[in-house]
Order: sequence, then C-alpha cells, then structure tokens
Amino acid sequence: MAMVPTAAVVYVASWWGWFVSDNGYNRQWATAHPADATWSWVPDAARSWWNYHAQILDFHRGLSTPHVY
Repeated sequence: MAMVPTAAVVYVASWWGWFVSDNGYNRQWATAHPADATWSWVPDAARSWWNYHAQILDFHRGLSTPHVY
C-alpha cells in the first residue's frame, strides 16, 4: 500500500515535459474552456491534463473492434 503514493508521484513526474511546455497535445484545452466556479481554483494545466486523460479513457472504452489473435 505504501507504493501507491510513490507510483502516483512518479506517474505525474513522468508528465513533467508536458506540464512545462506550451505546445503539448491538448495542453491549452483549459484556456479554451474556462472553469465554472466549482473548479476555478484548479490550475489550467491540471484541468487540461485531467481532460486529456478523460479523452484517453473514453477512446479506450469505446474501442470494440475484436482482434483475430
């Protein structure tokens, strides 16, 4: 159980390049989609990162083509 926080920190740290750049894929999503009052305290980079992960999840949830192998 002690490894879970370590794994989370390492995972977020692996996105360091995306966070510090201005041109990472979907990096400016939050700028184009302002937050409502509930989420206004969350930095735009974190909101963009969360949305990027949500898009990845939605893609894989909808992936239903069977493989022949």
